[in-house]
Amino acid sequence: MGDKADWCDANVRHFIDICKGEIEARNRPSGMFTRNGWKNLRAKYEEKTGLEQTKKQLKNKLDNMKKEYTWFMELKNNATGLGWNEAKQTVDCSKEWWDEHLARCNNANKGIKCNHVRF
Repeated sequence: MGDKADWCDANVRHFIDICKGEIEARNRPSGMFTRNGWKNLRAKYEEKTGLEQTKKQLKNKLDNMKKEYTWFMELKNNATGLGWNEAKQTVDCSKEWWDEHLARCNNANKGIKCNHVRF
């Protein structure tokens, strides 16, 4: 139990789809998954990926995805000097803009590159 998490794009997509299914099944009534919701998430994630993750591993990933989504939406909707590359699903900006933004936000340790931000 608790294999090292492999958050490749396919596994993230499976996790998102499973979370959506549990929300639709009303296993997240007050913004938090129920005990049954977490049990289902773990079982369905293992079924789809072959990886047996703990509740803590899945919760950490979910919490990090929420933070990244909030950060991304702030960046996409409120920052100036940006574009959106629909074909690549990436933010378009100059390296200089990106470096300045990361320095201002103290996010330099995120290691995200401007033309490689993919959501």
